[in-house]
Amino acid sequence: MRKVAAIIILSAATALGAIGIGGTATAGSVDTSSHVGWIKRTTTSYQDPTNRSRPVHYGLQPGPIRMICFAEGQQIDNNPYWILVDKDGTRGFVNRDSTAPAEDLRHC
Repeated sequence: MRKVAAIIILSAATALGAIGIGGTATAGSVDTSSHVGWIKRTTTSYQDPTNRSRPVHYGLQPGPIRMICFAEGQQIDNNPYWILVDKDGTRGFVNRDSTAPAEDLRHC
């Protein structure tokens, strides 16, 4: 039974790595690790952690998304935290209230 469970866990870990949960290599980044979190409601990502900066992704839909790190920025509804997300190789900041962040997400 333990061997079967170990094989199932190893298979799942291999499959998750194949879809990119492990990490990405992006020019200009020091730490390329990433985690999968969740977009809770349709939102927009921005170049900087403020909705006054250039929009990067319009209409991000609820669902899983690669998360790189979190940073402080413009306070929206008393929340200053923004999550740097990566979608199709392009990164942008999403306000924390629109997300369910991945565990162990590091500070940018």
